[in-house]
Amino acid sequence: MGARRAGVTEILLPAQNGKDLTEIPEEMKEGLSIHLVDHFDQVLTHAFGETPPRGTKKRRKKKAS
Repeated sequence: MGARRAGVTEILLPAQNGKDLTEIPEEMKEGLSIHLVDHFDQVLTHAFGETPPRGTKKRRKKKAS
């Protein structure tokens, strides 16, 4: 409900909390896109459109002193 008041329309919730959505009246959920996620990769997909490959980290080069 706080997200709706703040103007947020995309909501990501842990899948385990999906059962709690039945407690929210349908009129409160109108205009919201609620996505249930099981893993953080799903959060990245919703936020950025694609999931970065696992195990790949960009390392910064150390500056020469």
